[in-house]
Amino acid sequence: MIDGTSILIALIVAVPTVLSTTLVPLMIKRADNQTRREERAEDKAELKLAAEKAEEVAEQAKEAARLLAENTVKAEKATQSLVDKVDVVHVLVNSNLTLATQKLLESKEAHIELLRQYTPENLSIIKQLELEIVELNSVLADRRAQAIKVGVLEKQQDKE
Repeated sequence: MIDGTSILIALIVAVPTVLSTTLVPLMIKRADNQTRREERAEDKAELKLAAEKAEEVAEQAKEAARLLAENTVKAEKATQSLVDKVDVVHVLVNSNLTLATQKLLESKEAHIELLRQYTPENLSIIKQLELEIVELNSVLADRRAQAIKVGVLEKQQDKE
């Protein structure tokens, strides 16, 4: 016969076995599931943070591109303005140099006329001046040709 003590001993031996074979694995599985859920939540939070940072960087890049384009336009305008000013200076320098050369030519021609009125000893000076006049006429012819190319001569003649 089975007495109460035998049943109690059987239960004392059986309950831990049942608990260890069924409840412990369930508890471990539940703990593992909880850990995985927490890890997934952390992963999602990290992905969200990375996406926000990427969006922030994209906005900064967009602003940098806008500023670059804006500054490029300003630089192009400044460069064009400088080129225009250099062109004006170039025209003025060339026209002033041409005018100075013309005045020098006229001065030498007048000098020759004065020397011719005096003595034959001035002949060597006259020949030197005539050579200089030929060279100045050549320089002026070249300058006039260049000025015609840029339309400066017409403007200069309008002033005279």
